[in-house]
Amino acid sequence: MNLPLTNRNHCTMDKDQKHLVCAQHAAEFLLENGHCVKGPCIGMKLESVPVDLIGGNVLLKD
Repeated sequence: MNLPLTNRNHCTMDKDQKHLVCAQHAAEFLLENGHCVKGPCIGMKLESVPVDLIGGNVLLKD
């Protein structure tokens, strides 16, 4: 199932700024490779998508 990480178009980080935190179920993911290290999806990983960083904004590539 594909779900957005955020519910308000904001990337949520943990308090130490080391992991992405999913707004849907509070799972935590490593920034380097998207592997889940905490929550109901341990052992799984996020799907990577190609992006561009333009003017401080992360944009999906076509």
